[in-house]
Amino acid sequence: MYEPQYGGDYDVFRIRPLNQTILIYSAHDARYMLELYRYYCEQMQALGAPYTKEWMKRIVVGSELRCEV
Repeated sequence: MYEPQYGGDYDVFRIRPLNQTILIYSAHDARYMLELYRYYCEQMQALGAPYTKEWMKRIVVGSELRCEV
């Protein structure tokens, strides 16, 4: 439904209400994000504050760039 190389279109994510298939796909896609975030934060903290601060900056910048698309 969304992959252009297979005849889909990313605009299916903009159509409201969301198609049930897209809604389920999106829920599964985001399912573990908070758990992964917590895990990686714990891992970075274990490496020490300077390392953690640098990586957190890189993560924020990367996230901001993805939001611009």
